Amino acid sequence: MARLRKLLYLIIALVVLYLLLHYLGFFGGALEQVRSLDQEFRIGEDRLIPGERSELDEYEAGLRRIQPANEQEGELIALKLELVGMQREFLSLAENSKRINFSEPDCRPSGSVKLTEAASENALAHAERALAKKDSVRGVTGFSHITNSTFEETVGAAIESLEATVVALKNIC
Repeated sequence: MARLRKLLYLIIALVVLYLLLHYLGFFGGALEQVRSLDQEFRIGEDRLIPGERSELDEYEAGLRRIQPANEQEGELIALKLELVGMQREFLSLAENSKRINFSEPDCRPSGSVKLTEAASENALAHAERALAKKDSVRGVTGFSHITNSTFEETVGAAIESLEATVVALKNIC
């Protein structure tokens, strides 16, 4: 009976250890972990990145925990982190642009116009880097929302919009 009890405790300990290691990312490839994270945050064709700051922080932390096994997995994670950075700057842009007074624009370095301009330029840089990384993940399966032409069109449209925003903000001051 004592042996059976010890065996049962050993089996339970191994199961708990396996689940813990799987949660920490030691089992299951990086692509599977990214797919799982995307599924958790409902990332896909209709939603490339979480929209709220709290979700964005959780998503970024999840991506940073994943250890890529090869260059292609690393590029996929890097592309997704660029999208996170772009979204974070979009949120800053939205917050700062609300404070712009077009009658009397605040053009100080810490003013609303310059903060909005900086957020626009940073979002633009993230978008351009994300688009540049697209080709390096072309062969990855299960991420059609990134590897298809719609991704390129969507990010391209964001880049065009951000470029126009930067020009407009530079003309204000």
